[in-house]
Amino acid sequence: MSTEAVPAETTVPPTVEDKPIEDAGEEIKLAEEDEDEEDEVPELPAKAAPVEDNGGQSSAIRRRRGRGDRRRSSVLDEILETKKRNEKLMFALAEKAPSFLQLRNKDVEPYLKMVIPFLAAIAAVIDKVAPVIYKYSAMAYTEYKKLPEEYVWGFFGFLMCFFGGVYPVLFVATETFFMCGYDETRAALMDLYNTYAALRKKNEEDDKKDVDGDGIADVNEISSDELFMRKVDLFLVTCDPQKIVRAGGVLYGTMLAITAVLRVHFAKTIAIGNAIGDVIVKTVGRFAVPVLLAVLPEKYHKWVPVLVSYISKSIGVSIAWTVQSVVSAFHSAIKGGFIMARMGMQWHAKQKGRKFDDTETSMDEILGFAIATLGFGIQLKSGFMLPFPLNILLLPLSITEWWIRYVIADSSMFVETHAD
Repeated sequence: MSTEAVPAETTVPPTVEDKPIEDAGEEIKLAEEDEDEEDEVPELPAKAAPVEDNGGQSSAIRRRRGRGDRRRSSVLDEILETKKRNEKLMFALAEKAPSFLQLRNKDVEPYLKMVIPFLAAIAAVIDKVAPVIYKYSAMAYTEYKKLPEEYVWGFFGFLMCFFGGVYPVLFVATETFFMCGYDETRAALMDLYNTYAALRKKNEEDDKKDVDGDGIADVNEISSDELFMRKVDLFLVTCDPQKIVRAGGVLYGTMLAITAVLRVHFAKTIAIGNAIGDVIVKTVGRFAVPVLLAVLPEKYHKWVPVLVSYISKSIGVSIAWTVQSVVSAFHSAIKGGFIMARMGMQWHAKQKGRKFDDTETSMDEILGFAIATLGFGIQLKSGFMLPFPLNILLLPLSITEWWIRYVIADSSMFVETHAD
């Protein structure tokens, strides 16, 4: 066997350096076998299924649920602490109320003890929820500003076309608001919210102060009167009175302007309702007066003519508003249908890279009349009532609609009418 040295150009593994070729070859084979053995990963046993207990929940799910429970518990504790402080403030406010309000009367005290905890809880929940509502409202408004105008106006046209008879007053109020008070009101509301946010931050800092270092917040150790004066001082120092006064004036002025426009716009409806009430008051009196006289004690009989008059006016105004709903539904269906048709055709033209011109075609009018007929027919068939579940989802709008109707017609409801 030759024992010549390995040529210089031959690469020798470091582990077999300065050894004969045969020995080196054996070493290389052994090294390769060792590497193969190392590469062989022993088969691991199948992963055991997570141990389940009472509810059949895995430990990871239980941990996540536990964190969620702790967060909810923390939020609930904060709300309860805020509620307690609110109760102290409200009771202190009742103690300092003017005497003509009779809030310090012993007969009123039991009712205050029932009402104040409820109001304090509502205030605590609102204080906790308001920042979240503002956050998501701001996000929604940002996304709304990104939408193409065809989408926005098309949706508004849809609401007018299919809900104009259900909310006639609300639509007029909305149009009036956007025409004469939107920018000023939005700026005023932003000033008020910024003031509230600054005050809320200072209040949270004040609630955590522990000057004496006993581990208990100072606001939980002082009396109701001291807490009241402390929070009044915090309000006066933190808030900007000019912003508050200016914002309040803008909101009040906008409300008056919208109310005035609505009363002028629906003056005919209110007048018709009063006229109907004057006509039917005698008829209603024939049936209502004997019943009321039989039901009410004799000492209350002097109220019977007033009640009959009010019932008659209510019936008359209801009839007038029903007629107004039909007229408003017809008008808003045409207006909303045309808006939907033109916005749809404008969007389609934009997709084709063209500019829509409604003077070059009658298709928008044909399509608008078709949509308007559909919208008016659906409202008329439903009797201007919302189907389930829209009647639940839109309940806040329904309440607002009836409240505005009452506001613009309240003075006329008390015009004296005699049931002879």
